[in-house]
Amino acid sequence: MSGAAKTGFFPLIRHLSKHITPLLIATPITANQITSVSLVLGLASAWSVMQGDPSWTVIGAFLLIGEYILDNCDGEVARIKNQCTEFGKRFDTFVDWLVHS
Repeated sequence: MSGAAKTGFFPLIRHLSKHITPLLIATPITANQITSVSLVLGLASAWSVMQGDPSWTVIGAFLLIGEYILDNCDGEVARIKNQCTEFGKRFDTFVDWLVHS
């Protein structure tokens, strides 16, 4: 997805992630674990849409929104919990690339 397309979706995602990030910070979950969950949601979203049924497409859309929220949260959690690593940066980029594909 292009940066311009993601930017248009950003205000909704940021509005939702700002409420979820504090909840995640209060848990022992790591930023990389959040990225892993976002990968699962993104792949589940793709699978849902591929079913070709309108109901599954709606489910896929909600899963994709969940993926985008967690994609925003993982970086916030990494910065706040001081978990920023080169691996985490590359892992997040890889997951973004895979889900967007």
